Amino acid sequence: MDLNLEFQTPEQEEFFYSKARNNCFSGGFGNGKSWVGCARQFMMLASFPGYVSLIGREFYSDLRDTTMKTFFKICPEEFILGHNVNAGITLLKNGSRILWKHLDAFNEQSMRGLEINSALLDQAEEIQESVFLILDSRIGRWDQALIPVPLLAAHKEKTGEAWPLTPLNKPRVPNFLDILVNPDTTYHWVYKKFHPKSPIKEPGYFWIHSKTVDKLNDPATIAQMLKRDPEWIAKYYEGEWGTSSAQIHYMDKASIIDLTHDEAKEFLSTIRNKAALYRSFDHGEISPSCCLWVAFYKGVYIFYREYYAPNLVISDHRRNIADLSEGETYMGNYSDPSMFKKSTQKNGAFWTVADEYMTADIKQPPIYWEPADNNEFATRNRISELLAKGDEYRNPVTGVSPAPGIFFIKKSSEHNLGCSHAVDQLLAQRREKLGEESGQTVFSDERDENVPDHAYDPIRYFVAMHSKGYVIQKKNIPVRSFKAFEKYDMARRVVRHKSNNYTARW
Repeated sequence: MDLNLEFQTPEQEEFFYSKARNNCFSGGFGNGKSWVGCARQFMMLASFPGYVSLIGREFYSDLRDTTMKTFFKICPEEFILGHNVNAGITLLKNGSRILWKHLDAFNEQSMRGLEINSALLDQAEEIQESVFLILDSRIGRWDQALIPVPLLAAHKEKTGEAWPLTPLNKPRVPNFLDILVNPDTTYHWVYKKFHPKSPIKEPGYFWIHSKTVDKLNDPATIAQMLKRDPEWIAKYYEGEWGTSSAQIHYMDKASIIDLTHDEAKEFLSTIRNKAALYRSFDHGEISPSCCLWVAFYKGVYIFYREYYAPNLVISDHRRNIADLSEGETYMGNYSDPSMFKKSTQKNGAFWTVADEYMTADIKQPPIYWEPADNNEFATRNRISELLAKGDEYRNPVTGVSPAPGIFFIKKSSEHNLGCSHAVDQLLAQRREKLGEESGQTVFSDERDENVPDHAYDPIRYFVAMHSKGYVIQKKNIPVRSFKAFEKYDMARRVVRHKSNNYTARW
């Protein structure tokens, strides 16, 4: 079938013909990424009978009003056998299928049953990393797509080799996971996995970038875009990744402690013996549960260990956290106060999630959590203050000052129990967008609920409970003690001295 595709930019053409399994087209608004993403999927669906593609966005209205309309501009009407809006399925006459999915309603269980060849995720910056990872594991699971005989012959003639086969000796169709994305912060999972400047870029992942293409847009629209504030232009016209005024917290690189295996072993031994230790926890029923270990040492907070696990029952969490805590004594164990709400009944009495972590009915070691202060706004400000460098703080390893008041031991191949999700989610938190006024984006004080916070909340809980550091409380002098009488007698003599205006002799 001749698609008669006409590429408007070199970036479109390069993305269209990419043979990488995982591909990302990033950049400004109106750079043609949605068109080429849909064209690439249609090429697969039209070329290989029985091919199955998933095309998804976070919200159904966006999927219906933008991505779906773009696809049907490319796909000839006579090629469509049927389109069921309610079921989210389009059937093509060659037996290929498109599954339209709005991913905000998706759960991991339903995604695990998918058998697809390829997927296209539009506006991937809105999609959680867990959705991407599950879909990534489903690519190529559908094995009923066919390779037309002319394609097999053409490949043999061009390369001199037979068409690649699956482990079951069937011709293998091309399988891809493509994402289309607008820029976000450098802590977003898309940046980390795909961007060429990311220190942890996945090998083999393809990345292409394009700013807004003027010729693809109405001149008046371009003129309006260029009237916006500089941050908006940098992000949505130039397509640059970086910080945003919506971002709640900013972190200096000095807050990250990167240690070798031997350094980590020695440093952890030091803080275990000399620091005040704490644990902070956020329990998730279907979302991940996260426990962070914190040390108050030399006047600063050090998050030195992270446990982050989805899809486990409480007995598993209890065992895993206990194993990681072996040999340590804690001055506090803080958790989400919602864990203490009595919402279920057990043995004739109301029961809480916190009770489940203590009950002897579960064989694993009990954990006695205490409810943390959940004052969002006050705690958020305190975290930002601790992340800023101050003369009152010193780096606990190097002794350098000024320094931040919060540190994270980095997770690495040398120290795989360090903090990863905590840092990422701390820096990913952003304010909720309200709209725009006079070309300026307006944000509320509320935190965006679409940003994962399972590892951010334990930071909040701990800081809320220790916003002024570890302070030794002074004991009051007993009223009838000799010390109290001595203090009273001294005060009486001072008063008499002042009233008589003479120097007392003691």
